[in-house]
Amino acid sequence: MSKKILLITKSFYPVNGPRSTRATELVKELARSGHSVTVLTPRNDKVHNSFEAQYNVEILDLGRTFFTKPPEGTIPFWKKLILKISVESGLSDQYAFPDIFFMNITEKILKKHNDYDLIISIAKPHPIHWGVAKAIRNNPKLTKKWIADCGDPFMGNPFHKHAKFLEKFERLFCQYADFITIPIKDAIDSYYPEFRHKIKVIPQGFDFDKDRSDQLTYIKNEIPTFAYAGAFYKDKRDPRKLFEYLVNLDTPFKFVIYSSNFDLVNPFLKRAEGRFILKKYIPREDLLIELRKMDFLININNVSVVQSPSKLIDYYLTDRPVLSLSNNSVDEIALDEFFSGDYSKKYSFTNMEDYNIKNVVKNLLAL
Repeated sequence: MSKKILLITKSFYPVNGPRSTRATELVKELARSGHSVTVLTPRNDKVHNSFEAQYNVEILDLGRTFFTKPPEGTIPFWKKLILKISVESGLSDQYAFPDIFFMNITEKILKKHNDYDLIISIAKPHPIHWGVAKAIRNNPKLTKKWIADCGDPFMGNPFHKHAKFLEKFERLFCQYADFITIPIKDAIDSYYPEFRHKIKVIPQGFDFDKDRSDQLTYIKNEIPTFAYAGAFYKDKRDPRKLFEYLVNLDTPFKFVIYSSNFDLVNPFLKRAEGRFILKKYIPREDLLIELRKMDFLININNVSVVQSPSKLIDYYLTDRPVLSLSNNSVDEIALDEFFSGDYSKKYSFTNMEDYNIKNVVKNLLAL
């Protein structure tokens, strides 16, 4: 039976990132399954008009915070300065600034909506959940069911120290959500005990058919060529011991790094003597093609078990062997074996059909 579904997300196509991919793939598959899908997101007519036509969905403007970069143009210098100061001082992290404004933005726009069979809200940012909770509290007929999807926990996230008063907003969304979906079971304990019965594990979903449609025939590189795609975090997803080991090798290699911030890489560049190749993020479809050309791929696990790098699913879809390392460590024996073409210690993927978007949507709608 067709459902009237509203999906609310800050990050959506064509933005790169796990939350954008999560929302975008859900919308595509829900529409393919015959449901009436409306998306609330910061709208960009330049790309969203064609997306609507292609996938038969409606995209409405969620709005932006005062500090959000517009689709066309840049953020004024003084706004950038405020954001920089807030980040460096810790105020951004402590008070969820400026994303906290999405609470009121979401609550206000939902006053214009009613009678959905299902609302799915995507965090981060969590203030979107808070806005949905306040809207449902004021209008119980807004939706028959609300699923609050969380990539990472909020107050229970070991990487962040949020102000205590924000706990009331997290408890509010936990109270009003019918279900809270999270990508990995290990994160359940990061939520309040009284709401854990609402938690369901629904992993990140990907269109396996599309992502495998342009598979390339792998050709071994003349010298070991490998890649990492994603963010680095000092002391949390830290690559420095790996870099230190690599720059001290005498053997030739190419290490291609796709990232948005190279602060932890830059101190090693001179010693790498051209063997580190830095590249900014590219669209996911293009990235998969490039990763398939590598001899192997590098994964660095988070220091916390409540988060799991979604890049592992992209790595799986490339069909290339993966060397998975612990935070700020290097398995010298395994790395030497990978350099020689021995991938016996490669990461073992399990239960991968759980990540097929068809199964993800099926399990989501069964809640």
